[in-house]
Amino acid sequence: MKLPNAHLAIVEQEKIAAYLLNPTHRYGATKARFFIGFGFRLEDWETLARALREHGQRHEPQDLSQGQTVSDRRRRRSERRCLDMNNGIAWHRFSKVLTVMTCRFYPTSAIMASMAKARSRPHPCQAGAALLAKMDDWPKSWAGIPDDETLGHGLVPSMRSFLTHLIGDGLSPKTLRRHWHGLWVIGGEIIRAVHADDALRQHPPRQLLRDAIDHGQAPVVCGATEADQRSFDATARRLLRFLSANS
Repeated sequence: MKLPNAHLAIVEQEKIAAYLLNPTHRYGATKARFFIGFGFRLEDWETLARALREHGQRHEPQDLSQGQTVSDRRRRRSERRCLDMNNGIAWHRFSKVLTVMTCRFYPTSAIMASMAKARSRPHPCQAGAALLAKMDDWPKSWAGIPDDETLGHGLVPSMRSFLTHLIGDGLSPKTLRRHWHGLWVIGGEIIRAVHADDALRQHPPRQLLRDAIDHGQAPVVCGATEADQRSFDATARRLLRFLSANS
């Protein structure tokens, strides 16, 4: 009997990219070396995800609690009604069928719960649109005097173009929010620098933005933790590459 509703199975990007194809993961490193040895690549994680889904649709499940060759740990796991696949993923490569992994699927109720959870997450485009809309409030949030708001309106278009570019790259909502926050912090530090040196107001806003991240690093933020500063620097590096490519 085929696995019921196998076509509803979900293989999330995080499970593939952060675990199965991550050679630095504490527990997934050996699996990553194995998969990479067969030609699977992190930048093409969808290929492995598709193979996992196809396997669930093509192969019949086997209750490992009936087997004598599995460990006690796996037997206990199967007693919790996990349905395991013995044969691995059927994947055609170089005209051969490779068995590359033992793949575990869970009962229909768990699959449906996973689907409901996935549907509750905002789509990257939806999350991105909400973040772009909030950028309209940035000039006022940065401003200490009216001239600051004018300068802020000059900074936002380049930042908005950058965030739109990231949305087009398909980044996750969490990553988009991180870069969105990094942009807001960089803009605030530019306004702070202008307050310290009023002559900077004579510079074009795009030039001020470029100068603030000139070495691929964000301005040092007072009170920021090391982790926060690294996050701001990561945004600055990507922003610098974007501005350089579109100058």
